[in-house]
Amino acid sequence: MTELPDLKQLSDEAKDALILTLWEALQKLQKKRPKKTSKNSSLPPAKGFKAEIKSEEKGSGQTRVGSLGRAGGGRPLSENPDQIIRPLQK
Repeated sequence: MTELPDLKQLSDEAKDALILTLWEALQKLQKKRPKKTSKNSSLPPAKGFKAEIKSEEKGSGQTRVGSLGRAGGGRPLSENPDQIIRPLQK
C-alpha cells in the first residue's frame, strides 16, 4: 500500500482491517527503534552511557612499581652504565 485509500468508500470491515494492518506495522517499527543515547538524541555527552571495558583491556597484567627514589621503585639499573651522574650534595 503506497497511498491511503479513500476512507469514505471503505466498509467498516475494510477500515478495521486497515487499522489492524497499520497497528502491526507500527509495533514492528517501535521494536526496531534503537535505544536513546547521547549520540542519537539531544542528551548532553555527560549524560550518556560509557562503553563497557572488558577486564582484559583494563590492565596489562603487570604489577605497578614504586616511584624513583623510593625503596623498590624505578626501573632496574644497567649492568654496565656508560656514565654515572651523582647528585649535588649540600
